[in-house]
Amino acid sequence: MVSDIKQSMIHSPADDPQRSRGRRLALRFGGGQLVAVGLLAVGSFLLHGSLSAQATVVGGVVGITGQLIFGWVMFAPGIAAIRRLVHALWWAEGMKWLWVGGALTATFKWSGLPALDVLIGLIGAQVGFVMGLRWFRE
Repeated sequence: MVSDIKQSMIHSPADDPQRSRGRRLALRFGGGQLVAVGLLAVGSFLLHGSLSAQATVVGGVVGITGQLIFGWVMFAPGIAAIRRLVHALWWAEGMKWLWVGGALTATFKWSGLPALDVLIGLIGAQVGFVMGLRWFRE
């Protein structure tokens, strides 16, 4: 009995069930954010036209990608010591904000899209994340 339990606990880091579960959860949150940004982009298209909708989608994609980077890096250790998990959390948060800051800077500098609509898309992705907190419970 004990050997069966020990055998079920031995796995490679790539096969870690907590790692897989966390990454699936991150993808679910990304899907929820995608729905929120899509609805926002449709509304933006109907109210202001295609350039506004494009800017909303770009801002949303920046936010969604940042959240996926966060989830992917944060859940990378799987089951690990608390020190390693805290390091993963800090790395994930830092990489997310580095991505968001760099992507927004590049978007504002080179794209010519309306900045307000890009920020609205980014906020829409964040609203989708908050709604996901309510919807996606494991």
